[in-house]
Amino acid sequence: MNFFASLKNYIITKKAQKQKVFIPTAQGILIPFCFYYATYPRYMKWGWKHDPNPLDFIIYSDKKYTHGINLHYLDSVKLNRLFQAIDIYYKNREKISWYIFYHSIFKIYYGDIIKTAYRCYMSFLIKGYVVANGIYPTDRFTKIYNSNNYILNQLQIAFNKKYNLVSQETIQQQKQTGIVNKVSTSFLEKAKQLFNKG
Repeated sequence: MNFFASLKNYIITKKAQKQKVFIPTAQGILIPFCFYYATYPRYMKWGWKHDPNPLDFIIYSDKKYTHGINLHYLDSVKLNRLFQAIDIYYKNREKISWYIFYHSIFKIYYGDIIKTAYRCYMSFLIKGYVVANGIYPTDRFTKIYNSNNYILNQLQIAFNKKYNLVSQETIQQQKQTGIVNKVSTSFLEKAKQLFNKG
């Protein structure tokens, strides 16, 4: 890291500490392979594209940096392809690590998604809440919020049905509280065709 990059990071950190925003904690690290609606301070705008409220698929997160794909920059075709990549990885996760999959497959065959929507954040400044469970069973999370993104919601529902990621207990709770996600048959069929190609 050169002098100017170090100076920039120092200034950003001091501003954040002064304003007492998003103090870094181990619990603040975002969980990879699921979707977050997040907030990121506006003063982080240094001339590049900046979304203060990203809707991210988290690729990797540690105490320093969080890497994600911001869905706000993806059209419906690219979002479908992102789920196709997630599906391929999920089916082969016992044979291949995410690191190898990301660098050997995702960056090559889904490079347009990375070019359009890849973002890197300073972990102590980003904070968010889960809006889609990604590759995890839904009962891993105490609460999953509504993403307000229809296509993401429908793709996640189709993915959950394919891999039985929604527990029966969760389904019963949803029925009791009236929060049942209804998916159109035509959309589910399209999603199944997409996943079966992977």
